[in-house]
Amino acid sequence: MKGQISIDYYVALIIFIFFVVYFLFQTTNLVPVFVNQMEEQRMRSETYQMSELLVNHAGVPANWDLLLPNNIGQIQRIGLLDQTTNKTNRISVAKVASLDFICDTQGQQFLRSRMMTDLEFSVIIVDRTDGSTELDCVSNTTNSRGFLVTTRRVVALDDGRYGELTMQVWIP
Repeated sequence: MKGQISIDYYVALIIFIFFVVYFLFQTTNLVPVFVNQMEEQRMRSETYQMSELLVNHAGVPANWDLLLPNNIGQIQRIGLLDQTTNKTNRISVAKVASLDFICDTQGQQFLRSRMMTDLEFSVIIVDRTDGSTELDCVSNTTNSRGFLVTTRRVVALDDGRYGELTMQVWIP
């Protein structure tokens, strides 16, 4: 009986191979889901950071809205915070109008470089007291990968009104 392998050995080997293949198959199915969830969380984080910088940072230089239209190249970072009161979530109406001008004349590439992002985005500010749209800066690039992350923030305008800033971010 030397050198003979029983049927029990073959059955155990087949069951072991089946479980190894099943485990590998399940693992390879979970990896893309995990990667997509990580990418979505990264975008969520970046969307919040971008909205935080817009709402609670005056920009660099702080009076960047006064540089338009002749010295637009001197703008390093865009922020909407009203630097006269320096209160959280209080944005300047003049800076909102300047951002609208930049969005219309310079486009998304300029804005992305000044907001330090590689993602496409749109920023909409709606006045909640009368429903009018203060800013509508929407990219014309379509969302091809299916990720769309939205962040909404309540903001106070420096003229006493309040509104809602909606920022959407996606990968082109």
